[in-house]
Amino acid sequence: MKTPRLKLASARGRYRAKLTAGALLLVVVPLAVVSWLALRSFRLSLEDQVKERLYSSIDEVAQLGDRELATGQSQLEVVGDLLSDSKIAPANRTERARASIAGSPTIASIVVYDATGETVDILRKPGDLAQYPAKLSSELANAVGQRVGAPVITNDGARLPLAWSFVVDETSHERWTLVAQLRLDAMADRLAELAERRFDGHPDALWVLTRNLEVVANADPELLGRTTDLAQTSLFSGNARTALGDLASGGEAVQTLSVSEYQGPQGTMVAGVRTLQSAPLLLVAQLSHRQAFAPVERMRRAVFVVVGVAAGLSVLAGFLLARRMSAPVAQLVGFADQLAARNFDAKLDVHTGDELEVLGDALRGAADGIVAGERKLLDEQQIRGDLGRYLPAQLVDRVVARQHKLQLGGVRQDVTVIFADVAAFTALVEQHPPEVVVTVLNQMFTLLTELIFRHGGTVDKFMGDCVMAFWNAPDAQADHVERAVRCAKDMLRWLEAANAVWETEHGLTVHLAIGVHTGEAVVGNFGSQTRMEYTCVGDTVNVAARLEHLARPQQILASAQVRNAAPNAADYFDLGKTSVPGRQQPIEVIEID
Repeated sequence: MKTPRLKLASARGRYRAKLTAGALLLVVVPLAVVSWLALRSFRLSLEDQVKERLYSSIDEVAQLGDRELATGQSQLEVVGDLLSDSKIAPANRTERARASIAGSPTIASIVVYDATGETVDILRKPGDLAQYPAKLSSELANAVGQRVGAPVITNDGARLPLAWSFVVDETSHERWTLVAQLRLDAMADRLAELAERRFDGHPDALWVLTRNLEVVANADPELLGRTTDLAQTSLFSGNARTALGDLASGGEAVQTLSVSEYQGPQGTMVAGVRTLQSAPLLLVAQLSHRQAFAPVERMRRAVFVVVGVAAGLSVLAGFLLARRMSAPVAQLVGFADQLAARNFDAKLDVHTGDELEVLGDALRGAADGIVAGERKLLDEQQIRGDLGRYLPAQLVDRVVARQHKLQLGGVRQDVTVIFADVAAFTALVEQHPPEVVVTVLNQMFTLLTELIFRHGGTVDKFMGDCVMAFWNAPDAQADHVERAVRCAKDMLRWLEAANAVWETEHGLTVHLAIGVHTGEAVVGNFGSQTRMEYTCVGDTVNVAARLEHLARPQQILASAQVRNAAPNAADYFDLGKTSVPGRQQPIEVIEID
């Protein structure tokens, strides 16, 4: 029979064993589960980041390619207009056309073909010694609008043929075709910059390939013209194989394909594939699996260390602090569970006179701080939501941060103002139901507002079928004139895409007349103490409005001040001076193309 002393020692041993086992269950097991969930969540989040990293890189290259093609098309249109301009002597047309492409960084040359496909002339830039087909290829023949040919690898880099047809003689209606040879150097430079910035300078991270998987742009110029072995990997299977087949047959598979893993010469790779919307090119972004998911491995090792340390501490605590820590620890654990369940009103009564009591007070204070912080965030979110309906987003941030006082008054500063008005709005209302007009107007204002925000502008107000916006307030912008000009051009460009939808759904087309002017104005809060709005007033605003009234549908009119302040933002055409009502001095009117 055991003595009381032996029973007491045995009981203490069992209690310590139970507390140790309980500590392991309460600390290590939940920590392991939470760690596993955290690792899983972190990996999923990292996968999304990797996909976004690949997608954004591909999209950035695709946007560059689309811009290069759009610039080339614009240049071809200019050359076509010069060659068909009856006001210019035939002997001078070619020289003017050649001069128009002299400063283009992307166009190497332009070949002019007649209606039979024979070469009429070659507008070469200095230093261009490449040979071009004497006969127009069937791939580019009878081009209506823009048509892009297969890339060509030359001694001085990759080139992309871009065709554009035009009527050279209005009397005979004879159509000629222009084929521009676009250099892909800018795309290769962007690939090198992106590879350095996002993929630690790996030259095989970003590729631009032909339909036959030949390299036309890469960070390593030595790879130009080589055929990659990506077609032999599992990267091109399923949807990717279908998209590659569409591209090879001349189709336009423009969707971004899902990111997938494949086995390559350098091990497991994570890659994304996309075909360029306006050219037969394939964009590939990839990085090694080890590089992509290295943070997961580091986090896994850290978790193992943390769990091991926690297990050792729990065992030590079970043996050393059995009696003293059992009750207060249970209270603290219960309170922590309440906090995890977001029950911030739970009670905690720990009066041990040591660190556990301090910990209890800290947890209670943390719960109170979380409640106060959530209330503050909720109030701020509600304030931002309410103010965002009436004030510019930049101003809302200042009002919420108490950096902008809501009092009447303003300051004089330079601003650039845009007025965009729907042309022939009265006829539009007469010809269509008011519900349709309201729907289209709301969609149009949503589009214009997004473009204004994208270019850093402030939406001032909506006036019926007109929107007013300005730049350089409330935040200073050194390039505010250039931002406004580019925004105005984007308005017309995006409106064309929206009109295609509205014509199909509602049978109507919207045209905008846009006026742009820059100069001094008074910016601030105007109105009364009970109702005010943040806006700008002055002669600059009036001139922008007058220019909008002078503009024809789908025309952008600006002042000479806009042209002088942002000479490289667009092509400008001087329309002369004109007088406007309410202003003594005439306005020098400039058209923006």
